[in-house]
Amino acid sequence: MVLFDQTITLPPTISHSEHPTLVIEEKTNGSLTFVINNNDKNHRCKVEQYHVKYSTEEEYIDPLTLEDGKITIIVPQENIKIVGRIKYQGFDSWSSWISSDSPLKKKQ
Repeated sequence: MVLFDQTITLPPTISHSEHPTLVIEEKTNGSLTFVINNNDKNHRCKVEQYHVKYSTEEEYIDPLTLEDGKITIIVPQENIKIVGRIKYQGFDSWSSWISSDSPLKKKQ
């Protein structure tokens, strides 16, 4: 009798009702620190890359380069709109875009 160890891979839930959240952690002297949190259904999915846009800038960020999952950017003005999305490891699809203008934008 031979037993095989099978791994079942489930894709991340990518829908408008189950999107990540962008939470502003800190604003200081021309820089802004924030996190992009997975939704509850995707908390076990590994993030491959973050895609962030602000002002005229666009960045692709490797999560391994982040400290405590926090993204810090230099901003030309304090009240700037930031949008971001997540690409999960092993999947081609990106999450929906989320914005710093969304209701959950500031750390509670």
